[in-house]
Amino acid sequence: MKTSKTLDLGIVVRELVEPHNHLAILENGVLHRVRCPSLLNQLSHSLEASTSEAVRSPFGSRTIIRVDCLDYVILVDEEAYQWLQRLDRDDSKLGTKGRIWRLYSLMPQLTQEISDKIEKDLRRWHGASRLLTGWDTAPQKLRGSCPVCNKRDSLRARVSEWCAYCLNCGAFWPRETVGVLADHVRRSNGEG
Repeated sequence: MKTSKTLDLGIVVRELVEPHNHLAILENGVLHRVRCPSLLNQLSHSLEASTSEAVRSPFGSRTIIRVDCLDYVILVDEEAYQWLQRLDRDDSKLGTKGRIWRLYSLMPQLTQEISDKIEKDLRRWHGASRLLTGWDTAPQKLRGSCPVCNKRDSLRARVSEWCAYCLNCGAFWPRETVGVLADHVRRSNGEG
């Protein structure tokens, strides 16, 4: 789903594989800049301090690994490897980051259909990585039908961004029109 807020694909790839800057405006209005490791590095090094008695050693708490994060790094690596095999550009010496860069660099040479599929995967890897590392929160599922395609339970809202979209048809409601969608959802649920 492309919107005016959709990140440039180059930024998506760079955030996945290279350290990047994160800017935030603090409560006092000060702009705060943080240099972050790549999303894949953050996933690979996801550790959680444990306070559970079940995993505590007699000498204090231990650190446990977040298996979901490591599983996702393995999934991205396997999918990127499979893409390169399908494109007859297999280079088993490349690591995950190298495979992602290679896929991105091949896109201008490929058919639009294949390039679109690769872009979809790159954006999916980026989005899921941001969710798993805690940089983003999952969109809220709206109960109701889409006013464009009438598909029930396909609407998602990003409350922090004041927007919503349909997973089925790709319809998008920005801040200016999300209220119209909210009214439709309330009516379709018999709430108003």
